[in-house]
Formats: sequence, C-alpha cells, structure tokens
Amino acid sequence: MNYNHNRPRVCLDHNCHCIMNCYTDEHFDLGYSFNCIGKMDEENSTRWNQVLHKNGYVHCIYTPFKGLIRYMINANDAEISYQMMAKILEDAYHTECCECHETGREGMNYLRIKDKYYCTRCAVRLGYLTWDGKYYIVADKP
Repeated sequence: MNYNHNRPRVCLDHNCHCIMNCYTDEHFDLGYSFNCIGKMDEENSTRWNQVLHKNGYVHCIYTPFKGLIRYMINANDAEISYQMMAKILEDAYHTECCECHETGREGMNYLRIKDKYYCTRCAVRLGYLTWDGKYYIVADKP
C-alpha cells in the first residue's frame, strides 16, 4: 500500500488539506478504490434534532461503482471507526506475534512481513520498525 499526502485528482474541495490517502494515479486509472482523510479549514456545524454535530475532518472513499463518498467527521467518529476497523482486522488476520506469541491486541498493532505477524515490541527489537521519537518508521531492511 502506498500512502501519501497528495490531493487525489478527483478531489474538488480545496478547503480540505489531505492528511493521508492510499491514492495513486496508476491505481486509479486501473480501476482501484481509495480512501483519503483530510482536515477542513473551518469546522462544519450541523444541527440534527437536538444534537449539534461539529465536524472538522473529512473521510472520503472512492469506488469506481459508487464514485466519491464524502463523510464529514470529528475525532469521536474517527475513534469509533478505528475501533470497528480494528475488530475487522482482528477477525480477518491472525493476530499472534510469531516471535513472542502475544495475542489479544487489536490487529492494527501487528506488522505483517512475508505472511508473518509481529507485535510492535518484537518488530522494533528485530529491526523491522524504528522509533523517531514521534512515529514508528518501517525499516527498508532489518
């Protein structure tokens, strides 16, 4: 997967600044889908019945069959989506570290290398991940 910060060419919102996406022109031209997340210049507030919804982020999903679907979200929405997607990963992928045999952590906390799964601690210890003080960085070669 190729992650970047470039605005996809189908994005029309110049008030949204891309945080991350999995878009490339080559994959788009071949017919692949992609996701993009961004932060809006101004928070969007909408009242629905008794609830005021304040959204400062955008999650866009593009599929060749449905086109571009744009969700305005906030941090709470993102947290719920993250937890739900982690449950899918737990179900879909074997989440046991092949080194220390740890289980039970969310699938997103495992690094898959050549069909083997490593917890973050073992991935760092083995040189698959490094820590720069702010982010984990996937090493080119351990």
